[in-house]
Formats: sequence, structure tokens, C-alpha cells
Amino acid sequence: MSRFSESDIAERWLDRFSGTDREIATSVIDEVLLVSNGELTSGITRLFEKIQAEHGGQGPLAFYAEREVEWDKNQVLPIFPGARNGRAVGKGPQPIPFDPNRPEVGSEGLIANLITSYCRQHGRQMLNHPGPDLLRKRKAGPIVVVADFIGSGQRIWEMLEAFRAVASVRSWRSYHLIDFYVVAYSGTEEGLRHVQSSRLRPKVLTVTGCPTIDTAF
Repeated sequence: MSRFSESDIAERWLDRFSGTDREIATSVIDEVLLVSNGELTSGITRLFEKIQAEHGGQGPLAFYAEREVEWDKNQVLPIFPGARNGRAVGKGPQPIPFDPNRPEVGSEGLIANLITSYCRQHGRQMLNHPGPDLLRKRKAGPIVVVADFIGSGQRIWEMLEAFRAVASVRSWRSYHLIDFYVVAYSGTEEGLRHVQSSRLRPKVLTVTGCPTIDTAF
């Protein structure tokens, strides 16, 4: 099938329109990209391998799934608790945050499972949500924040701020001991620009772009 508008489900939706409206609706729906779980996994995995190839033996990659961060008034809290000042110590965050008031797991569950599987396949070459103790002990290379999709980019920007709030991370970054990457299957142009505006200067990699109403027509 060459176009999404030719599928049965799309045809049923397009039957709601007529004339010029149907032509416009067809143009819109043909910009939709359907991505299977396998395609998403293989696409993001290729980006992991690209980062690994760029950094060679400069230390294992440290992966973190995109997540909401905590705030104190108008300030993002460090991703490692109590690490705003002094030497950061302790374990890393859980791959999937647990909130008893929001028991459902969204796309972060898929990304966390992808990271776990990739780390298991590559053993000591990869780190799964490590804390500062493990980052320091293993002399980790790039920190890689992983998402399925970057919309506004605000949540990843805030997560990068949570890393920057860690005094030890700021020190490692200033001495060029670590780099930051953000990996996603797709993202809007606006969202990618917002993530790139982070003071950690992350390299942002995506498998494919994401047209919007403003950019596609």
C-alpha cells in the first residue's frame, strides 16, 4: 500500500468529508507516519550504535529514559537527589518512575525496556540509568537521554536541566569529560531547537523528522 489514505481505516474516516474538504483531508492524512514497535526499536538502536562508533572506547554509554522531573518552587531539582552542591553520590533513578496516583505506564515503559534490552546485549559497554557512583567508577562516556518522540521538547529540556543541577555533572561537563546526546525516533523542528538550546549543548539524533501543519503544507 503506497499511501495511508488508501487504507480501509483511512477511507472510513475520509467518508466524513466531501469535495475540496476530502482532498485536503487526504493530503493531511498522507502525512501521517505509522511506526511499528519493531521499526521504532531498530531505528533507535541504530542511533545507539552510531554514538558508540563515534566514541569508541571512551567509556560506556549511560542511558536514561525521558521522564518528568521534580520541581521545588520555580527550580528544577537535581536528577540525583541532594546533589546540587558538593560531590554527587548514590544510585541512579528508576527506569520507570512510579507514581501511585498515576499507575498507568506510557511510552516511557517501551523506551525503558528498549534500553534494558540493549544494555543486556552489550554487557559492560553500556550502563542502564546509573547513579553518580557508577558513572564515576566506570568513567562513563556520553550520557544519552532517550525518547520516542520530541513534541515541544520541554520535558527533555527540563530533564537536561535536572542533570545540569548536579554539581558533579556540571564539573564533568566543564572539563569535557562527558557529552550529552538526546535520541528519539522523531521530533518536530520546534522541539528539536528547544532541546538544542539547553546549556549542556546536547547532540540531538532522530531517525526521521516530523512534519506539522505549519511545515508540511
